[in-house]
Amino acid sequence: RPSLLVLDLDQTVWPFDAAHPKYGLPHTADPSGRGGGLRCLGGAAAAPFGEAAEIIRALKKGSSSGWRMAVASCNAQSRVCQSLLSGFGFMKDAAVGREASLAGRLSLGGIEEHLLEIYPGGKRTHLQ
Repeated sequence: RPSLLVLDLDQTVWPFDAAHPKYGLPHTADPSGRGGGLRCLGGAAAAPFGEAAEIIRALKKGSSSGWRMAVASCNAQSRVCQSLLSGFGFMKDAAVGREASLAGRLSLGGIEEHLLEIYPGGKRTHLQ
């Protein structure tokens, strides 16, 4: 039985590379409210794959059986990724401040902040 589920981010949870400058900080709630999306620096829209949000929601329900959710992503923009995760409501205990108010819209939760491995490099480094 698994005890830890590790998610990738770019092209897995969301359909873009979060290191691209158009997805930079700050992130704000998308005024249209469609799909739990966010507006990024310069007005670029960011939203997770719909299926990813559904899977994370379902996995959160299963986490009561003793396993946990983590992230391992090869991305040079750790703060951007963390803000997106919080803004989409994917963090177990959302960060304080503006990001928490964005996260409250979805309340999907599940990914533990201390289990975020987001930095440039290969997956082998993340999983060691």
